[in-house]
This record gives sequence, C-alpha cells and structure tokens, in this order.
Amino acid sequence: MSRNRVWVTNAANTSGLVSARCLTSWSRSRDSDWSAVRSFSVTHFSFTDSPPRKGVLGLSCRGRTDEVVGHMTEKVIIPPADEIEVTPRKKTSKPVADYLPYGTNGDLVPEMAHAGDGYHFHVTGLTHDERGYPNMTPQTQDHLVKRLQNKVLSAVDRISLVEEDGLEGADVVVISYGITSRVAQRAIDLAREQGLKVGKLRLITVWPFPEKHIRELAAKIKAFVVPELNLGQMVREVERAAAGQARTYSIPHAGGSVHRPEDILKAIVEASR
Repeated sequence: MSRNRVWVTNAANTSGLVSARCLTSWSRSRDSDWSAVRSFSVTHFSFTDSPPRKGVLGLSCRGRTDEVVGHMTEKVIIPPADEIEVTPRKKTSKPVADYLPYGTNGDLVPEMAHAGDGYHFHVTGLTHDERGYPNMTPQTQDHLVKRLQNKVLSAVDRISLVEEDGLEGADVVVISYGITSRVAQRAIDLAREQGLKVGKLRLITVWPFPEKHIRELAAKIKAFVVPELNLGQMVREVERAAAGQARTYSIPHAGGSVHRPEDILKAIVEASR
C-alpha cells in the first residue's frame, strides 16, 4: 500500500497510544486559509492549545508536507513575536534530589526542568517509570498509557477543531479532511444548485475524532458522504459514531490524483433519496 493510503491510520496508532496524540490536517479548503497560512496557524495551535507535553502530528494535504506545502509560493503574514501567544510550560521548583521527570503528583502533566539547571532528565521512547527509566511491567504500562490518553481526552472539546457550513436543515452531510475538502466543496456547490440540502463538516483535527458531534448530526440527517484519498479509513470512525442512525457512503480514491467532483456529487444525490 502507498504511504498516503495508510498515513491516517498509522498516525493515530503510532506507538500503540490510540487516542493519546492529537492529529491535525492541513488543507486548502475554499472557505479556509490556504495551506501555507493554515500550516502556520495550526502549528501555533499545536504549541498553545494542545494538551501540555503531548505530541501533535501535522498531516499535510496528502500526507507529505514537502510535496504540497513545500511547492507552494504565497504570502504568509507572521505576527510580531510579542503578539504571538505562548503557553508557558510547568516548570518545577523542586530540589534536584526530589525531582522526577515524569512524576505527576495527581496532575496529568508532569513539571519540566530546564536544560542546564542541574536536573537529571532521562528521555526514552520506551515505556518508562517516573524517573524516565525503561520499565516494561504491565503496571507501569497501564499507568503511563492511561495518563497519556486521559490528558488528551480531558481536552477533546478544546482541541477537536472542525469547519461547518450548512448543517442546519441538511439531509446529507459531507465529511472530509485534507486536500479532499476542496474537491468536496465543489461537489457540495453543485448539489446545492440542484436544490439538495447538503451540509459540510471539514475535520481540522482528525484525532481525537469528533465522535459526539457526528453522533448528534446522525440523529438529524439521512446520510453522511465521506470522500477520502485512501481506500476508506476515516469512514469507519464515522460509521461507528453514527451508530446506525444515518447511512454512510464511502467514496475512496487510491491516489495519483484527487477525486472528481462529479463522483462525490453522484454519492450526494444517491444519499439524498
């Protein structure tokens, strides 16, 4: 399978920490900032509004920042440094001898020590204890993974970003993310010209998944249409969240190009019946 087709699923499950990291999708939707601007704003969001000390993966339009964003030439206005909000990290005030790099003291976010201040800080990609030392026992694994997951789940309402349009009174809602959103917008415009009631839900944060939002929508509409530049990944999450309340139509694409608006329009027409 190509890199594009497995990217979303693999990113959400990296290191086995399902739900424990935040994924953002950079896209070029007609009603949104172009991708260079969006890349800046989402990167800023990753440092200011994502759960503290939690990795954020930026998924560019087709899974490759170098190919899409890197080949664009456009203006990005970066605000002065003093106008950019920066969320300070939790700095420890404990004595060096008492400091544990991953000690939580009842909080989900450990305190940090600045490099050069004399604190010992061990970093590993393995399951580790509060000292940062590798520890593969089931008890340590359970404690670490659940803490990382809960840190994200406690912030879902703040970090789950979506773009909505025309959801009120819609019979069909098109759910898209990444570069596919631009093609989906054209299909939505064509459907509306035919008098169809179509709404748009573009995922900016693709993980954590906006499960509650989609479940509430499913109770009000006939169907979801989910175009993806892969053979069907996010559609499974849509089906799970909808829980049988609304039909779900998958519009997969194996890559090499993007969808044709006519293909998405055909699915919208069918879903509206």
